[in-house]
Amino acid sequence: MKAYVTTHCVWTSYGSVLQALGLKKALLRLGCESELLTDSPQPEYRLSFPKSAKDFYYFPKYFIRHRAFSDACRKGKAFIEKNLSVRCFPGYKALCEAYPHADVYIAGSDQIWLPSAASPLFLLDFVKREGERKVSYAASFGADAIPADKQKMFADSLADFAYISVREQKGRELLRGITDKEVGVHIDPTFLVSAEEWRTYEQP
Repeated sequence: MKAYVTTHCVWTSYGSVLQALGLKKALLRLGCESELLTDSPQPEYRLSFPKSAKDFYYFPKYFIRHRAFSDACRKGKAFIEKNLSVRCFPGYKALCEAYPHADVYIAGSDQIWLPSAASPLFLLDFVKREGERKVSYAASFGADAIPADKQKMFADSLADFAYISVREQKGRELLRGITDKEVGVHIDPTFLVSAEEWRTYEQP
């Protein structure tokens, strides 16, 4: 069985990387191989050079911070490359035109449905072929309300989901007025992996 997952997974957020890995490992235990789908590459970290006398004064401190962030960027990208399979498309349009076949497409986890930053990628709008199965797992809104101008977008996008799972009870409440589908509440995928298994990723 094959699944493609859309979620946050960037080196700038360790939590996003670990939740993506947690879901991958949980799916693998169920006999399902998975890859992440994205329409943008990992962000780069670049040093901003001084533009004023004041900037030059603080430049040594900035340079030290730059080396630390640059190292974090390198290690974060290496961890993702080693432990997660990511298929990156050069933009959302390219993804829509050539997205790969799968048994199921999964949205989640993390705050992928934050209303102020809602993306068609995380609502699986690119999945258009007849009979393709769309579900979410522990998706989070990260908000107390869905603005009126966003409600139709969510309603339309979730209409053809086979199953909807959110991370918080609040998320279920937000969807009650938008969809009549059953909405489950499930834990963050990081908790689907045992502490012993997470320790295997520790480095001295």
